Parts: sequence; C-alpha cells; structure tokens
Amino acid sequence: MSEAKPLTGPVRKTGPGWTAGLTVPREHPFFFDHPLDHVPGSLTICGLLDLAESVTGPAGGAERLLLDLRFPAMGTLSGPVELGLAPAPGVPGQWSLLAQQADADICAGTLRRVAGLGRPATAPQPGDARNSLCPQDLVHRVDEDNIVLGVPADAGDEVTAPAVPPRPGHYLDHGGPAFSARSLIESSRQFFTVLEHWAAGWSYGTTVLWTAFHADLPASPPSPAYSFRWVREPVKRSKLDVSFDLLDAEGVVAGRFDYVAITVSAAAYERFRAARGRLAGEAAA
Repeated sequence: MSEAKPLTGPVRKTGPGWTAGLTVPREHPFFFDHPLDHVPGSLTICGLLDLAESVTGPAGGAERLLLDLRFPAMGTLSGPVELGLAPAPGVPGQWSLLAQQADADICAGTLRRVAGLGRPATAPQPGDARNSLCPQDLVHRVDEDNIVLGVPADAGDEVTAPAVPPRPGHYLDHGGPAFSARSLIESSRQFFTVLEHWAAGWSYGTTVLWTAFHADLPASPPSPAYSFRWVREPVKRSKLDVSFDLLDAEGVVAGRFDYVAITVSAAAYERFRAARGRLAGEAAA
C-alpha cells in the first residue's frame, strides 16, 4: 500500500473556485527527509495537484499534464497555507493555482490537462533500477528510499540520468505502472539539483531559492523507463535557468521540464525568512 494521503483539508467552494488548507506533515519521511525551516516546494506542488484532482477527477490515461508555476515567496512553518483552484478565464481546460500564506502568494500559476497520444502502460522492465541510485549528496536526500534518480552521466555536451521508480509503498508509489506524474516531477527536481552542482558549479551548502517551474509530461506515464537529458549551454553563476527533456524507453522525447533557481547569501536568506515568519505568525494568531 502507498503511504500517499491527501495533502489538503476539507475542500470548500469559494466563489468561482475551490479552496483547501495545505496539510504540512512535519514528520513525513519524504517531504521532510531532512530538517527544513520552510514549506517544501514539492509539498506545495503535490498539495495543489491533490486539490485539482479532488475537483476535476483523475487524469485520463492519454492526457498530458502542463504545469506552469512560480514561487514569489517562501512558505514558513509558522502559519497555515491556503490552496486555491479556479477556472482560468478564457482558456478552456486551464486552471489557475494559488498557494497563500499570510496574504502572500508562495506559489502561483496554472495547470492544464490536454489530449495526448494514447499509449497503453507497459510493465516495468526486469531488474531492480533501485540498485543504482544517484549519490545522496548530489540530490540532497538523507534517506535512500527518497531517491528517484539513477546515477547521472556527464558526456561533455550533455548531462543525462535515468528516472528510478519509487520503492513499493513509498509516497510516490501509486500502485500502478512504474512511474506516475508525481514521481517523474520529483525525479526531475532531483536531476535539477544535480545540475545545480554540475552545470552551475554551486557548492554544497549554497543557499538556493527555487523561483519557477514548468512541466509538460504524460499525466499517466506509460513507458517502462524514463530518463532526463540536458544539453549543455552557458549558465549564470548566480541564476540557474535550464530546460531539459524527458525521454521514454525508446529515447523519444516524452516531455519537458524548465527550472529557475537563484542563490542568495546566508544573511539575505535569514532576513527574508525572518520577515516571512513574522507575517505568517501574525496571520495564525
């Protein structure tokens, strides 16, 4: 059985849309793999996906999931986070997403499910892909169970790495084929973390703020294997803005991810976090 539980409280109809509180399970072995002083972006994304599915129902097997999100502010652990979902005006099938804390947007963007090519899901390939995992320090994971990326390779002109299915019963294991949209999103995030070191040259311990994320991937991934490919290009030292492909088992492009992150000094981060913490605490009082 999967450890996955809805990350939202009761869903309420609010004007043209729906709202729900985000559950922040601080003892969760996946989202809080190691001590954090903020609400993880991956938790916010999964909560928004839970809210969308509770309102619109699960995605169809041939649909594609398009996510376009920005992170204007950091969510702290000292106040509640409210999630919102509403139809996007003038764009059929598109939904506006919002996560707020103390009247500040911590995540905002859109979700859209569009028709894709219908391909039946295939059985996982024989062998255990989890026997060859990316080193923990490269993906900033303490528990190996939370690693869903294989060993990356740098060929000079490109960096690649295989996605790895979550272990049975893990939060990211949905009990179906090897991969889910959520597991591939997390695999892509871990690949981006590798690029923080290999592409941008950021040292371990660098303070990083995730500012934007875009994904175009199968809503119900049918391939028995996936991998990521980033074609090397010049990057800025203080801002990492990269796009990379999702490839299926045949090496065909099956999706695309875009990430933007910036580095800040430890002092600037502490000032930013303290200001956000005061606002969140006042809202919770």
